[in-house]
This record gives sequence, C-alpha cells and structure tokens, in this order.
Amino acid sequence: MAGAVVMVLIGGKKLAFKVTEVERVLRAMEITEVPDQTSNILGVINVEGELIKVSDIRGKLGLERRDIDLDDQIVVARAGEQKIAIVVDAVQSILRYENDQFITFENSESKLAAGIVSIDNEMIMVCDPFDLLQSRDRSISV
Repeated sequence: MAGAVVMVLIGGKKLAFKVTEVERVLRAMEITEVPDQTSNILGVINVEGELIKVSDIRGKLGLERRDIDLDDQIVVARAGEQKIAIVVDAVQSILRYENDQFITFENSESKLAAGIVSIDNEMIMVCDPFDLLQSRDRSISV
C-alpha cells in the first residue's frame, strides 16, 4: 500500500507530514500569544471559529526562532482528536511513496520523527503532529 506526504521547508531543511494527517494549509496570520505554554507553542490561531495551538519546531531542529513572516505558511494537522498548526517557510509539494520507501520509528527518543521517507534518493523526516502537542524542548538533528 502506498502513501503520500506533504513536503515542507523550515530553515532550509526538508520535512514532511503524512497527507492523511494534514487538514489544510493557510497563509501566515496573526498568532495570539498564550502565557505559560511550552516553548515550542507560539500561541493560538482562530480558524473558522476554532482555536488551534500553533507550534514552532525550529528549536527542535537546531534553528533559531524567528518572527513569523508574511510569506510563511501554516500547516494544520490532526493529532488524534486535536489539531495543531505548524509554522513553515513554505509547502513545497505532495510526494507519493511506496511502503518500502518509508521507515517507521517506534519507541524512539525523538518523538517528533514518525519516520523517514526516501524519495528520489533523498531522505526526508516525517513529523508526528501528536508529539508537537505533547513535547517540551527536545532538539533533534535532521
């Protein structure tokens, strides 16, 4: 059985989210800051009356945090019953893969990575949206 991922760019690094977990892609918008959140949660956005937490995973990738730019995009992903919005520099494409091109990470210290997909001889980390709701400041390398 094949699958597909939405490939994004964050600080020049390519990452992906499973298409089945991505609800929509939005243009950058105002984020309302919420005090006492984990350092990777920037605040919340209002999408058609629904409040959604916004995550910045730059720190987890070893990148410096920066203000959201008008050219940025926001990927809204499902994490179980909840949703999480992830700020990305750009959404590049939707890529299809076969099962033998995807390696799942189970019981990994880096919960951000759900696995790796290998497409056209390029290894791309596939992120787990659920971990973005749960995690603190564990950084990873890509």
